[in-house]
Amino acid sequence: MKPRHRKHLGDKMKLHLRVRTLGRKTYNIISLRPETQITFSNNRFHETWHLLSCPQGAKLLAHLLWGLSYQQKPNTFILIHDQHIETTPFEAARSLPIILAPHHLTVPNRDMLAALNKQRKYLGPSDKTIRWKSHGLHLETDKAWKSERIPWSAYPWTRERMYVQSGFLVYVAPPDILRLRGEQLKNTHCPRPWEMDYFYVAEGDRGHEWPEGEFQFFAQYKRKCSIARQARRDVIERCSMDHPQEQQQAIWKQAEAITQRLQPKTTDDNIPN
Repeated sequence: MKPRHRKHLGDKMKLHLRVRTLGRKTYNIISLRPETQITFSNNRFHETWHLLSCPQGAKLLAHLLWGLSYQQKPNTFILIHDQHIETTPFEAARSLPIILAPHHLTVPNRDMLAALNKQRKYLGPSDKTIRWKSHGLHLETDKAWKSERIPWSAYPWTRERMYVQSGFLVYVAPPDILRLRGEQLKNTHCPRPWEMDYFYVAEGDRGHEWPEGEFQFFAQYKRKCSIARQARRDVIERCSMDHPQEQQQAIWKQAEAITQRLQPKTTDDNIPN
């Protein structure tokens, strides 16, 4: 028997479903259950929106996107919010709630997002718990999925978007790309504590030097978030800065100092001959 505190995250994991009217349409809103301990954050840097988490968050996101690619009900999307949103692991800045949507069924518009932003704190309990199906993700020799492969240049990249609107970080992609990203996320690997893994998304040719989005995953994501919060408190308590850029750099410097202070000290006794 599995311990109660262990929660299954993968094929047939439990998610919450709410059916709510947003604007003039009814939507199926899928969200993580409160018991899920994984969190996400996001920021904008180098003209690119970043979605951040830990390697376990990458695996969870892989299953979410893979299952989303096979959805058949219109106006269906995934909402990641509340306790599953973390401050950033760099300067503990506030992160936005996240929407994941399949382009062939749901393209979030301004009216829908504005309505969701107003209702987000008052969505109420879920209508029911659902089992999220993503079994094909782990079938690396799945002939059906392999046969669906199309040349890299033929993917509908222009329909993959990552942008911010009405207070949400929105990621939208068609089924082919959702499955491609699911495979990439499944293989996220950070073998050493200081490492990160990443890949760009929404790289369609729109005349930008940088892609619209990037997924980043840190081996010590939770620890980095905690250190960033402490650094932010230290900087704000020590001095009040009117210039956000100076404050950001001061927080980075303080976070680096805290990290170095927490590193185990190396002595001659534990250095191998």
